[in-house]
Amino acid sequence: MIFVLMAYQIFMSRILKERKIQFQMEIQYQKELLKENIASQELERERIAVLVHDEIGSGLNILSLWLNNPDIWKSISLQKTLLGQLPKLVQTTRNISHSLYPVNLPHFGLLLTLEEYAGNFNANLKVRLFPLNDFHSPGLEMELQLFRIIQEFISNTIKHAQATGINILLRTSAERLAMLLTDDGQGFDMAKIQKGMGVRNIESRIKMMQGNFRWKSDCYGTRLLIIIVTNGTNY
Repeated sequence: MIFVLMAYQIFMSRILKERKIQFQMEIQYQKELLKENIASQELERERIAVLVHDEIGSGLNILSLWLNNPDIWKSISLQKTLLGQLPKLVQTTRNISHSLYPVNLPHFGLLLTLEEYAGNFNANLKVRLFPLNDFHSPGLEMELQLFRIIQEFISNTIKHAQATGINILLRTSAERLAMLLTDDGQGFDMAKIQKGMGVRNIESRIKMMQGNFRWKSDCYGTRLLIIIVTNGTNY
């Protein structure tokens, strides 16, 4: 009996120790995830501040100088040049608005918001959306995270991949969501790119939704597969 009790105490002690280690690892993981989220938010705020200063601020300053120039009103060509700057400022403002929050998402849902977003790119980069079945919305919060992931993927592609096309494939059911993002760029070295904030931001958002993901990159382009169980999750 004494031997059995000692063995039982040792067994329970090991279980408690393992649970304590797991709990500490989970806390550490949550801390790292929070740290990465804060860092990505600060990076996004910095990027938006630069856009507002460089694109909108500079554009408005130039327009102000032109409007205060009496010669503008004497030349038809100068007036056309001035008016041509206004649509650019409007588009830049819309892009920054999307960066802050996709205002159409709560009203029209993820698919229509993505279709509008895909239409904002020029002819050098075609962004195409392919819903593979009837879309089952996983909820607004998850749709927002998915939209941010797509934004980050496209941003990384523009910066690094020299791609001409990006495809967004979505398949949903009542239980899970699968999304495949692909580009036809030059690919990248995963060992190097993992250090970048863009990829870390994408992966932290997927982890927040308790999803699984897999990267693949080669000379034919980059692919990111995301699978998220949507039924019964606490997200």
